[in-house]
Amino acid sequence: MTELSPRDIEQLVAAHPLPEGVREATMNRTEIAAFFDVSLTTISAWITDGMPVLERGRQGQEYQFSNAACFAWKAARDAGEEQRSAEAREAITAMRLQLVGGGAGETELAIHPKERKLLYEVEHHRLQLEAERNKLMRREDVAEMLTRLFVIIRDTVEFWPDVLEREGVISDPAAVDKVVTIGDRMIETLHRAIEQFFMDRPRGQEPAPLRETLFDV
Repeated sequence: MTELSPRDIEQLVAAHPLPEGVREATMNRTEIAAFFDVSLTTISAWITDGMPVLERGRQGQEYQFSNAACFAWKAARDAGEEQRSAEAREAITAMRLQLVGGGAGETELAIHPKERKLLYEVEHHRLQLEAERNKLMRREDVAEMLTRLFVIIRDTVEFWPDVLEREGVISDPAAVDKVVTIGDRMIETLHRAIEQFFMDRPRGQEPAPLRETLFDV
């Protein structure tokens, strides 16, 4: 890659200055690697890609870098890669629309109903595949799983006092009552937590109500 001129580096640093509070400094290879939290191998690769170097290492002399210049170079490169990715995604979307009869920049509503139906079917099958791979779960499945889980917890907690008293772990009636109170509070806390879970994840515009049978057998 063509080496950047001092003018190029100056423009990069002006466009991508160091974050506030970070001072400009001259660093060796180990220090610049620590500055970016990367390996020395990565630094070597960046040098090959054109990262600015103040002094190239030679026998008895270390590489020297300006952290400001290196930061600006990396920021510009990252921005360029993001731009290329965005352009690639746009090209892919345009091609897919063309394949089903649409055009670049159009929404799926601009596609002929027949082709739009095909597009929706493809997306539907993709979602089904994701669900089969356990990457997606239906809201109802989550609720069912949580219901089963908390029924087990509820039943276990309700039997604690009887088991502890029967096995002689607790003989004081007041202590047994205390265990019952603690268990009830825990169940109530768990109930509020799961209720909040569904309230924080509304279905459409309205929050989905908590199943009344959440703690029922």
